[in-house]
Amino acid sequence: MNHQLENDLLLCIARRDLDPTLSEQLATLLNKTLDWNYLLQTAQHHGLAPLLHKHLSSLPESANQSYLHAIEDDAFRNTQEALYLTGQLLRLNRKFRSAEIRVLAFKGPLLSDLVYGDVSLRRAGDLDLLIERHNYKRAKALLATMGYRMTPALTDKQEASHVASHCEMQFVKDQGFSVVDLHWELAPKSFTFGMTTDHVFQNCQTIKLSGEPFETFGNEDLVLYQCMHAAKHLWMRFEWISALAEVLRKKDVVDWEKLVAEAKQIRGERMLALGLRLVDRFYEVPVSQSVFDSIDRNGLMQKMANDLATDIFRVRVTRPESTETGLYNFRVMDRKRDAGRSLMRAIFLPTLADWEILKLPSSLHLLYYVYRPLRLMRMYASTILSRPRADGAGRANSQVVHSDGA
Repeated sequence: MNHQLENDLLLCIARRDLDPTLSEQLATLLNKTLDWNYLLQTAQHHGLAPLLHKHLSSLPESANQSYLHAIEDDAFRNTQEALYLTGQLLRLNRKFRSAEIRVLAFKGPLLSDLVYGDVSLRRAGDLDLLIERHNYKRAKALLATMGYRMTPALTDKQEASHVASHCEMQFVKDQGFSVVDLHWELAPKSFTFGMTTDHVFQNCQTIKLSGEPFETFGNEDLVLYQCMHAAKHLWMRFEWISALAEVLRKKDVVDWEKLVAEAKQIRGERMLALGLRLVDRFYEVPVSQSVFDSIDRNGLMQKMANDLATDIFRVRVTRPESTETGLYNFRVMDRKRDAGRSLMRAIFLPTLADWEILKLPSSLHLLYYVYRPLRLMRMYASTILSRPRADGAGRANSQVVHSDGA
């Protein structure tokens, strides 16, 4: 079924503000016959439901009222969750500062306020904090005093292995209503990204949220991180493009010369180019042609962005196989050896899922490095055998996320 009208509407509302032309376009689309089930499902999947509610609320009542009530109810719940998480973030920031543990807040309510001017305009989920690796044990102990518990629970050897090979650990309290993702690196070893935690701390900026100061990524590092994070997850949410566009839209926020130089230094030119190409495809954001000439000389990322854009609002429901993700990495990473190294690490480095599925005593911890590739082979063989033959041609389109926990 063709959902062009609904997709056009989502493209219209996927931004902080609507100018008069877009407001008129939105009003016109709302007077068409729309598939509201598709519209709401797709908005939810792509993180656009809060923006959909904001912009529908700004117009006279012309939408289907039954669906409008559902959108309002969802927005109310999301606002409650966002305000709760913001309160938790304020408490965490104060605690870390009092304990003299340096911490950078990113994503979550902070990014929502930065790009949309409202903590509730991104989907509320968890809180992301970046610390220096040597402060991990102190940060973990501090979170414990606040009622947070590491989830899942790991043995000492599993935890040490995870800290060495991955980038974050989840801590939960209040029956899962409050989740903190504690980061000590920006990406796991199974997805090579050259930007270091030390670099981010050295180039951070201080902004205010609810009147309180927070350290967070500098503007150029924020753009590079947004492009990396979305690339790692195969750009599965359109809101990531919208948020990136809003950062770039701010006048004189980004030093383009510095941004390009940093992308070259961390071997992230392709990831940056793909993000900028997607923004350029959907938004009127001034990206100089000289920038594209520098980071996408051969136009490979333009082609990749065009391929993604052809069906950008499809709802992805399956998990990519490690081999499929590896092929994707070969396209978005600057160096083939980085992509190859990432693929091998994804196959052999144990993850939280391995430790949850197979409980081994600490004395047999090394067997996890044998168990993981065997588990992947069994899992993907089962997937391939159960997949209808007719689905083979569309296998590439079923990719969803590069999962750190697969």
